[in-house]
Amino acid sequence: MTNIKKIYFVAIFYVLNYFCLAQAADITEIGPSARAISLGRTFSAIENSVDCAILNPAGLNSIDSIRFGSMFSNLSNDYTYKSFLFAVPIKYGVFGFALLDEQSGEIYKTTLDDNERVIRDNSDPFTFHNQVFGFSIANNINQKTSVGARLKLINKNASLTTNAFGSGTSIDLGLIYNKDSKTNFGLYIENLLNTGVKWQTGTTDPLATKIRTGFSYKISQNLLVAMDGIFTSNLPFNLKAGAEWMPTNTIFLRCGIEQEFIGSENYYNYSLGIANKFENIYINYAYKMNSALLESSSHFVSIGIDLQPAKKTILTTEAIPSGPSSEAKVEIKQSPTSEAKDLTKEIFEKEKRKVQEKVKLLDSKIEEAKKRKRNELLKNLQLEKLKTLKDWENFKLYFKNPLTD
Repeated sequence: MTNIKKIYFVAIFYVLNYFCLAQAADITEIGPSARAISLGRTFSAIENSVDCAILNPAGLNSIDSIRFGSMFSNLSNDYTYKSFLFAVPIKYGVFGFALLDEQSGEIYKTTLDDNERVIRDNSDPFTFHNQVFGFSIANNINQKTSVGARLKLINKNASLTTNAFGSGTSIDLGLIYNKDSKTNFGLYIENLLNTGVKWQTGTTDPLATKIRTGFSYKISQNLLVAMDGIFTSNLPFNLKAGAEWMPTNTIFLRCGIEQEFIGSENYYNYSLGIANKFENIYINYAYKMNSALLESSSHFVSIGIDLQPAKKTILTTEAIPSGPSSEAKVEIKQSPTSEAKDLTKEIFEKEKRKVQEKVKLLDSKIEEAKKRKRNELLKNLQLEKLKTLKDWENFKLYFKNPLTD
């Protein structure tokens, strides 16, 4: 009887093909962050997130500060996945950059001897390495509609054969329509124009064009739900859905469900996630259960950084005024100082001019934020203007009625 009963290389290569073709062929399908994965990768209509640097590019438009994001995961015992995301407002909109990197360790041929012991052949290991670079730009065409575009550069490398290097380019387009403050509709077309992945052997692998459309809805200030429908060439239509709940100002709980077709079989994959916010840093965790192959279920951890910390202004009013003469029922306690007794008309007029100039500048910035649909920046500017007006009212009060020590 021969010393080698069965060669397992074919089986290993088949499993690798499953992962490489189902996931690595387009590693953007894995997801850029734990948040995106825990929401079932339902992101066609979700905006104001650095994840949009590789998802719907139109969602970048509402970002008004520099954002970073990064994730790492062991997708199986054989390979790792990393992402780096960046977004920054520029003169003509918002620019986004993304790097996705997937790499295997060394995978070996194995055999069984007569005693059913596994013997590994260390002479010719197999490895692969996939990367995607994304360069996005987003802007608004009116107060309710944002558009975005992305150029993707794709690199693939495998050590199994010689000349196993391939590269390609593609263009993605996206649109988000804000129906109101609670409801968004999104459209996102991946690989609308593409070269395919061209290998040094002379062959070309096509890149499938995908059309994603969906909506997001804020049931309340602390609860968001979203759903996507995906049309892919030569594949059945499938659905994704996700939800995010904030039980406190620092905790996020998420869940998602994805429909997936493998051949004629229909599977549903489930995901759960939690996140904690520390000032302007977000720590995200997600677990995704792969129903078709439970062994490939994975854990994901990502970090997000917003370089513009939230302003800590506390309101007791339901509306924020936008005009200089508007009044609001805001309770602001300001400690009097002894200098209030020595105020003069010259000081009063100087302070008045200073406030008028500041309000004029804020009004200009508010109008610009409205035009560019920078909702978060708009809110912060309105809060700053409100505080400036109320401080002025208090200043006048102290001037007319100086308090004693």
